[in-house]
Amino acid sequence: MFCKNCWANLPDDTEQCSKCGLDPRVVHEADAHDSEDSQGQAPPAWLGNTSVPDTSKTPEKPSRCPVKNITLQGEPSRKDPVVRIVFVVAMLIVIGGGVYHYKTTSKELSLVELADSVGPEFARIESVAADLAPAGPVLVPQGAGLAEQSLVQLASSGPVVKVDTDIPGYVRDFNAGSKAFKAGNYADAAFYYKEAYKAASPEDKGFETIKINLARSLTALGWKIYGERDFQSAKDYFEEANEHYMEDSSLKGYGYSQASLEDYAGAVDSLTRLLKEYAPDVDVKKTLKQVYVRLADQELSGSRTASSVRLMQQAQALDPDDENISSRLKALKRESDHEAGFSERRGSRFNVKFEGGENAVTGNVIAILLEAAYQVIGTELSYYPDTPISAVLYSKEGFRDVTRSPAWAGALYDGRIKIPTGGITEKTSKLEAVLFHEYTHAVVHRIAKGRAPTWLNEGLAQYLENKREADYSRILTSTAGDGVRLSHLEGSFMGMDTNSAALAYSVSLSATEYIIREYGIYACKRILEELGSGRTLAQAVSSVLFISYDELQDSWQRYLKRKYSD
Repeated sequence: MFCKNCWANLPDDTEQCSKCGLDPRVVHEADAHDSEDSQGQAPPAWLGNTSVPDTSKTPEKPSRCPVKNITLQGEPSRKDPVVRIVFVVAMLIVIGGGVYHYKTTSKELSLVELADSVGPEFARIESVAADLAPAGPVLVPQGAGLAEQSLVQLASSGPVVKVDTDIPGYVRDFNAGSKAFKAGNYADAAFYYKEAYKAASPEDKGFETIKINLARSLTALGWKIYGERDFQSAKDYFEEANEHYMEDSSLKGYGYSQASLEDYAGAVDSLTRLLKEYAPDVDVKKTLKQVYVRLADQELSGSRTASSVRLMQQAQALDPDDENISSRLKALKRESDHEAGFSERRGSRFNVKFEGGENAVTGNVIAILLEAAYQVIGTELSYYPDTPISAVLYSKEGFRDVTRSPAWAGALYDGRIKIPTGGITEKTSKLEAVLFHEYTHAVVHRIAKGRAPTWLNEGLAQYLENKREADYSRILTSTAGDGVRLSHLEGSFMGMDTNSAALAYSVSLSATEYIIREYGIYACKRILEELGSGRTLAQAVSSVLFISYDELQDSWQRYLKRKYSD
């Protein structure tokens, strides 16, 4: 604090000034002696006032202030140099901040180092290199919750440099984009080319080149984002690139993104146009073939067999030597021919096809049991399909003829639930178990996008039809010490004989029940979801269970030996 009488610097809460002897908190009137001594005295130097006039020879004027003859006295503060330094530094910071704000918001500056000079011609980016594009699309859906990114969000800051203000702004932005593109900073390149495109007019020199370079930078950015599996954002970049200047690379990326997002109809349009308007591309033909197969599967799941056959034929036309497609086409034709006269009961959740009006009662029973499965298994897995599931009821002979399944198979799911009915007229526990089993296959297929290993698929189907490991105790006891590996049971069981199939089913249930007991049934669902997002089985197991796939197999086998070898 300062004394209000002599302006001496005092500690806080001082009651008597050590210099003038007065109460520093109250202003006291000075006596005549003090007034004469202090007349004409300047304020202390720390106040910074060096222009106080000398009043010693100036006639005193009457004061309007009720307190008269008060002067400022005291010694200069020891903090004088520090105060001045702090003040100067603060002023420099304020001035510098203002300059920085002006510079960074001005169009005369760029966020990356500009080209050293502006040449007489605009340099055009070469078409996006083919090696940026993968050989084929990732035919799995985009992960949930991946946010779309804007060019502004993707743009990164860089050094701010001084430029020649006589150069048009769009030229500087163009050069900045070219510099960023060469450095592989495609987000920066797209940002600056877009700024140049907005600033320039169609009459300006190099306008078309700016537009082409903007499209190619967006294409390069789209392939980069596609490689990071953000398919929706990649699709948006490719779409924007096509709006400015369409090329084979941008159209290819757009078609691949559509396929990866399961927009198969859109992908067919894009990839077909690509093959018609640009040079033949082997990878694009393979991709289009896969897309036709996916579309055929979608049509088949809705029991539109004739449409499915046509789509599979288009896939075969792209690759006549593909034996797998030829085999599937033959099976589809058998189904389509056999079901030509079938009746159908369509609902919001299930479509049930059956042979002849006399089987309408059977179809109704099946539909009721499938509705029960929808509720029970939906509760267990917290999953309810958003599109109808199809079921087809065959006679026993028709089932064997159409499916060509082994004798031990009582029903199957291959995109549709297929059941040999044999005159069913009422609900039975065996029929309920079969339908719960096959409905589980349909749910697993949808969650994992058809990528679930057979042992987990069959294990969950048996568990949710209410079978348990104890039902296979005799088989498990005989095989507990054999060291069966789950990795050997990831493919189809359809080629197995009866004994091998019984062993495979028992092992599948045991391993699945072990996971459910140790980690919960939700862990099985999470593994399926990870598989559906494109991860491998080993990655999915590690991500969900926090142990490796090999460690899971080892721990399950140790459990099996402890329980069934003693």
